[in-house]
Amino acid sequence: MGKNRKKHGRHFTKFTAVNNKNNLVNNEAQASETEHTECPNEEESEDKKGKKEKKVIYDMDACIFAFKLARDLKQNRYHAKTQSYIIENFDDAVREPNFYDEITKDDLIVFLQSDDLMVSCEEVVYHVVIRWIKHNREERLKYLDELLELVRFPQLELDFLGHQVLGERMILNSPVGPLLLHEAFQYHQNILDPKQRSST
Repeated sequence: MGKNRKKHGRHFTKFTAVNNKNNLVNNEAQASETEHTECPNEEESEDKKGKKEKKVIYDMDACIFAFKLARDLKQNRYHAKTQSYIIENFDDAVREPNFYDEITKDDLIVFLQSDDLMVSCEEVVYHVVIRWIKHNREERLKYLDELLELVRFPQLELDFLGHQVLGERMILNSPVGPLLLHEAFQYHQNILDPKQRSST
C-alpha cells in the first residue's frame, strides 16, 4: 500500500533521535520555541578545497512569509530559494506557527516528496501532517489520505505506532490509514521474526 518511495530520498539528521522526540514529536498541539538568527545573516563555511563561501541564514518565520509571498506573486526565483531553505531546515520550519497558516496542501506535498528533505526522523513528518490537518480540520480533512501516503509508516518506531498512531482516530477512520498501519506493523514483525521474513 502506498506510493513507491525512493530509498535514498529522505535525509535524517544524526543527532536528534532523542532530542527530536522531546522537542518536536511530542509537541503536536503547540509549536516549540526556538531561537533564530536575524534575517538574513551570513555564515562562512569551507568547501572541500578550503575555499570559504558564504551561507545565508534566514529567520524561519520570515522565510515562510517570504515563501508564501513569492508563491502568490509568482516570483519563481525567490520561491525556489525559500522553498529549498524550508526543505533543508524542515525541523525548524515546522516549529513555526505560521507554517500551518501559510503552507498549502500542494506546498506540503512538494516538501515531503523532495529528495532533499532534511528531517530528524519520520515521526516529525507524521506529526506535521496531523497537525497541519487539525489546524483547519473542516477544510483540510479531505486531504488526509493523500498526505498519509507521504508518511513512511514503516520507518516510524514500533512504540510510536502503538501509542501515538493507533490512538489517532482520524487515521483509524481513514480509508488508507489502517492499511498503512498494517504495512508498518508487518514490516516491524518481519524484522523481529527473520523466519517469517524468509517465508514471505
